[in-house]
Amino acid sequence: MDLSQIFISRPDLLDDEKKLKSVFSDFYANDIGRINRMMKAYEVGVLDVLVNGKDFDLERKKLIERLVTLHDMQETRAAEAINEWVKICSKKVIAEYKKFLSEKKRKEIERKEEKAKKEQAQNQRKKKEEQEQKLAEEQAGELSIDYNNYDRYINLDLSQGGLVRGIPCGVGNGDFGFNVKGTGHEDLNNHDPFPSVHALVYNFLVRDSHITKDAYPRYMKNHPFNHELNYGHVYRYIMILLDLLKPEGETVLKLNILGDKDEVTAAQEILNEYLAVFGRLTRSAICSVRVVEDSKGKSISAESKADYYVENYTSDQGLRRRIRYGSRINYRLDKTNKADLEFILGEISPFTSFKKGQFDALCSMMNSNGHAVCIMPTGSGKSLIYYFACLLQPQVVFVVSPTDILIKDQIRNLRKFHHYDNVTHLTLRSGNDFSFFKPGANLVFLTPATFQNRNLFGVFQRWKKEISYVVLDEIHCLSNWGHDFRPEYLMLSKNMSKYLDDARYLGFTATANYTVAQDIQKQLDIPFKNFFSPVLFEKYNVRYDFREVDTTEAMLEQVRSIANDIVHRNERAIVFTKSDEISEMVADAIGYEADVFTSDKSESYTQFAEGLCRILVASEELGIGINLPNVNCTVHFGMPVSKNEFVQEIGRAGRAEERVTSYVVYLKPSEENIPAHLLKRETVIDNLPQILKAMNNDYADAYHKLNCGADTSDILYDRLIDIYSDFHTGEKTVYIIDHPAKGIEAYKQLIYMLYVTGYVKDWYTYRAIDAADEIELIIDICSVPNSGGRRIVMLDDASMLERMKKISRDYFASMGNDRESIFKVSKAQKIEDILKVYVTWYYEKFLYHHKEQFLDIFEFLTTNTDCNSLKITEEIEDYFTLPFIQIKEDEEYYSNMTFSELSNQVITGIGKNTLSNLERINSNSYSYKLDYLLFIGNWSRAGRFDATRLERFWGKLNEEEKQNFLVTMAELYSSCTDDAKWSYLRYIDDRNNITGLKLSQVIDAIYKKAPRDMLFYGVMARAANEKFKGFIRR
Repeated sequence: MDLSQIFISRPDLLDDEKKLKSVFSDFYANDIGRINRMMKAYEVGVLDVLVNGKDFDLERKKLIERLVTLHDMQETRAAEAINEWVKICSKKVIAEYKKFLSEKKRKEIERKEEKAKKEQAQNQRKKKEEQEQKLAEEQAGELSIDYNNYDRYINLDLSQGGLVRGIPCGVGNGDFGFNVKGTGHEDLNNHDPFPSVHALVYNFLVRDSHITKDAYPRYMKNHPFNHELNYGHVYRYIMILLDLLKPEGETVLKLNILGDKDEVTAAQEILNEYLAVFGRLTRSAICSVRVVEDSKGKSISAESKADYYVENYTSDQGLRRRIRYGSRINYRLDKTNKADLEFILGEISPFTSFKKGQFDALCSMMNSNGHAVCIMPTGSGKSLIYYFACLLQPQVVFVVSPTDILIKDQIRNLRKFHHYDNVTHLTLRSGNDFSFFKPGANLVFLTPATFQNRNLFGVFQRWKKEISYVVLDEIHCLSNWGHDFRPEYLMLSKNMSKYLDDARYLGFTATANYTVAQDIQKQLDIPFKNFFSPVLFEKYNVRYDFREVDTTEAMLEQVRSIANDIVHRNERAIVFTKSDEISEMVADAIGYEADVFTSDKSESYTQFAEGLCRILVASEELGIGINLPNVNCTVHFGMPVSKNEFVQEIGRAGRAEERVTSYVVYLKPSEENIPAHLLKRETVIDNLPQILKAMNNDYADAYHKLNCGADTSDILYDRLIDIYSDFHTGEKTVYIIDHPAKGIEAYKQLIYMLYVTGYVKDWYTYRAIDAADEIELIIDICSVPNSGGRRIVMLDDASMLERMKKISRDYFASMGNDRESIFKVSKAQKIEDILKVYVTWYYEKFLYHHKEQFLDIFEFLTTNTDCNSLKITEEIEDYFTLPFIQIKEDEEYYSNMTFSELSNQVITGIGKNTLSNLERINSNSYSYKLDYLLFIGNWSRAGRFDATRLERFWGKLNEEEKQNFLVTMAELYSSCTDDAKWSYLRYIDDRNNITGLKLSQVIDAIYKKAPRDMLFYGVMARAANEKFKGFIRR
């Protein structure tokens, strides 16, 4: 078939540059010069000229001139390319191509019309809802507050506008809250301590500023009175009675009730119930209140002036509210407290019982009375545990979350599902530097980037006695071994130990492998006994569908097909990609049903959460912690870069434990898509940037992401030297740098590298400038405050070198005790030498670890093409189960074995859990012996012949160990599956295998011990055939 026939049958190929080049490559037998000339002619518009039917002789000359001028092509070659295009584009080709363009235009118009119809319908529906809401408000004659305005939660600060003296919490619309008068508490300072139970109950009662009927106390739904009570009045009476309560025992109040006596009785019963619940949980003496009606007693009213009364607010007071503080409580929760905790659960949610593992996790975390980590699967309800932690301490809780969008999601869920808005979201905005910040809410959310603000460190020190917990949501991000290398997260442990040493750290994650967990344990000094994992990864509600395809275009086609099926089934899905640019491409392929989430288009998250679109396409920022309702499917466009990322992202679906599907569409690992050596474990990381330049597909995107966008080690070194030189020649102790917001993450990564090597003493964010287009950074090189507060002059080079040596050695010791790097640092003669050691380590150890993570997920996907959901779930469960004591015992036991002892261990039998533990140990601290054990163990147990692992350890074996390998493989051969046996023999038979072993040598070793089988006779028959061919030739 000639090219004209191809384009007649497939005119769409002429409209796609990549496909066209592929066709030329096949047709011209990879004649690169000819292919390039044809593509350059395409670029200068030859096809457009032929389609438009202009005076071709005149246009032909212009086309040749463009090729000569723009692409430095010889005129004769340019003419040949144009003539070749004329030959290809027959009248029939042009006619078919015009039909294609016409059809494409028609479909695009239809798509736009359909999208416009959808938007119009959405707008009409929204307008109708707004009109109905407005009409309802007008009919009710009530003032309205926009409680869904998210800006209300940003940077709530008691230093703004003076002290908030009252309670900005109302019942229903038009109730803006009130101030209790006459009890003597209205003028107390914000720091005045209360009895802990009193403070707990008060903070529990002011958790919601807009109390709706479904958030009323349980008592109000089942009260014994035969008439409806006004809960607005009851609520006010509760707060008055709480103010009059004595620290201990029963408080008897003789009161002249100027209003509905039943409302006061209801207030008394509700308050006493809360006091009893929190008293039992804290193991405190139970206190209570008893109202005795007495016309001569002090008067009380919820409506008019009295001895004890309320002053109602007539306008919105915002969400800032006073917090009542008490001493931090040490808990001893057990099963006898379950009923009380479930009572609280029923008050703050539609649930009356805990999910599996939630109660055990809550008790363990609260009882630890120290730093602790909770590891539970996605969707198991980890967030509820730290909501409870906030309710159970009469102090402020700071929550550090990876992203602002995750914080927004958490606050949305608290408001919608838990009737809780005693929260604030701290974020760096123009004009706000937190210099005088006072917490205006019990629960304070912030990202690590905000946490790094210098003025907040002063806040932490001033308020350290009133901060009970620092919750580290998605704590796996804090690890030095995290693939995304977020400088502020990596600074957290140092800053918390320095400024929040009195607080307790509560970490939560679904995905902490052994390396990450061990790193977190070291950084935060958390005993392993305080790592709690009450629920295994038992996501048996997930169906897996892994699809391997040949090209990027086929990936797009598969995702389009999957999306169409999802929409047809009336389901919802999130499609995960590796960048915003890829997200846009995938969304275009899916069509109008898809919306794109990026940092610049965060409104799409809200639309998806509210059910206004079916499919949301996003990069990994939406994969961590987000709790979106009714998501039935996740789709990965390309391979995830690690099992951690995969499990996090599939956890976005099935939050209510409904049946869901996880799709992964990935490129076939063929030579056309990825060089074979890039999938080998021993490939040097520093070679990757050159390799990646020749690639433009998902594998290239994966490695770019794993490398944190780094280029070669030489380029990274040069960048560090440039920044170091700028600071060194400036001869300042402290620099204040206004850096554009765009590109600041890469700059902060370089500053962090100078920090861990000891050149930078410390660094902070300070404030946002000009609506956050610029961020002000403070880089402290070597400041030392003296008694007058001034700073001492710059360190000389010799002193700086010694400081850097000490800090760098400590850093490498903490990162796996890398003896080689420590030795090189000790021998460094100048500062540049230390930076060179760091860059070498970064490529050889740090990025190598991430590549290992990717190869693990690659192996996981490519060996589970049968999509056996039960087997896949069990593999993931094994990977994330962390029996720390057993892992430590296995590390001690197996690391001291000789090579032959390891072989015998596998021959006599080794368990699946032991292999999982050894995988974690070897990922954390590489040993070629353990690598060997894992290879033979997985081959004999699971039938997995990992050639890249074999090639990694083979070069480290001596001759005796190589012989032992041959004998051990022979011993294990009989117990293996046929597929495992065949994989071994096929690898050895490949002339390119690096072991140097011959097939005859391996066959002799095997069948000295194993009975002869079909494979043996097959190999013998092939050998006989080869010999027989030789006889025929002679």
